[in-house]
Amino acid sequence: MYFAGSTKYISGRSCNSINFAGENIRFDSQSSDVFASFTSGIGLISGKIQAEAYSSTWGMYDQTIHMELQKDEGGWKTIKAWERSDYTSSMSILGSYPAEKGKYRVKSTHIAGGEEPKTSYSGIKEID
Repeated sequence: MYFAGSTKYISGRSCNSINFAGENIRFDSQSSDVFASFTSGIGLISGKIQAEAYSSTWGMYDQTIHMELQKDEGGWKTIKAWERSDYTSSMSILGSYPAEKGKYRVKSTHIAGGEEPKTSYSGIKEID
């Protein structure tokens, strides 16, 4: 599932924020010579943290997305990881994790077309 929403452009990058199932989900979309866009998002739905990464390319490529859910424990620690690979022009990966009190973010590495890997981060989600 790719979260679609409003886009605001800031210094050549876009900052996106949407309301999904009553929850504000933030993500930052970027682009490059190979990637039309690549982004990470985080939200809270039904007591679970929802992590997502999405990428689209300017053509068909072997793509890999490695997505990490990270928790702030005095530094960002990876608590769960997912990975997906496919030959396609767009792909997403979605994961969920039981919500506990703390600050979380999603870090994703996007690989395609022989380009240097690209990294995207979601906004920070604080759970009380």
